[in-house]
Amino acid sequence: HFKGTALRNVLIYVILFGLWSALIVYISIHIVDAEVSSVLITATGGFLSLMLGFRTNTAYDRFWEGRKLWSNLTGLVREYCINIWLDYKSPTEAAYKTKKDVVNLMLAFTIVAKHNLREEEELITSDIKQLIGSLPNFDTLPNSVYSSEAFVEQNSKLVKRQIDKKTSKLPLQMLYYLISINNDQLSKGLVGAGTHSKLLQIIEEIISVYTGMERILYTPIPLAYTVHLRQAAFIFCVILPLEMLSYMNKRHWLTVPFVMISVFVIYGILAIGEEIENPFGYDPNDLPIDEYISKLDIELQSITKL
Repeated sequence: HFKGTALRNVLIYVILFGLWSALIVYISIHIVDAEVSSVLITATGGFLSLMLGFRTNTAYDRFWEGRKLWSNLTGLVREYCINIWLDYKSPTEAAYKTKKDVVNLMLAFTIVAKHNLREEEELITSDIKQLIGSLPNFDTLPNSVYSSEAFVEQNSKLVKRQIDKKTSKLPLQMLYYLISINNDQLSKGLVGAGTHSKLLQIIEEIISVYTGMERILYTPIPLAYTVHLRQAAFIFCVILPLEMLSYMNKRHWLTVPFVMISVFVIYGILAIGEEIENPFGYDPNDLPIDEYISKLDIELQSITKL
């Protein structure tokens, strides 16, 4: 369980403040009495505990909100693909291939969303090439809602944006692409108006869910609060051994382990809060999004075999 613990992030603080407390104990025993009133530890400890509690609760709320949003996204993708597979008519091989392409495109959307939330757009093209490589050129579809320049080249493969080399808008572009495919299928009589309307509604919900994920990513906890909390924790840990001496009587060296344990708890809470406030990354306690997508891939592949 060492991989998921906060110890790896706070060990340096535990060691440094352990050495600091040992120095204070040595000075108190051999040079001058360094004890200070224990009133400070009560007052500052109370304020610090309130701040740590707020910090942890805020971070966990963001983590849990991220989990709920990704769960909602998974459910919407499942619903969309099931409707596609059941209600898209496929009288020809090309129509059947369109159904399969749409399912693959929905899976590709989750992969693109994952990379965007991790701010690693450079990995998108290689990861989804197999899923979208056979899609038709966007220009051939009616009711196109945006230019295909940012989406496909003549070889019909998804590429990075030509203009600024960034793909932060790619998830929405992919959803617009799905809307155009649905419009195309409706005009060909391969999908009913009711299903077409339902699919549009699902896409609207997907946009809302993805926007919620971006809100978590791009709205961090205010820096001033984070910095002030770290400064308060540092000051508290600096004066802690001075105050602990008054509790130890003649067992002064017990101050060292008590301080180290306290530092582990305080900085551990800080580390956990900073780690889970953005639940979409690679930290051990972040959401296992790659695992979610792998399971979704298996589910969607099973749908296309029905």
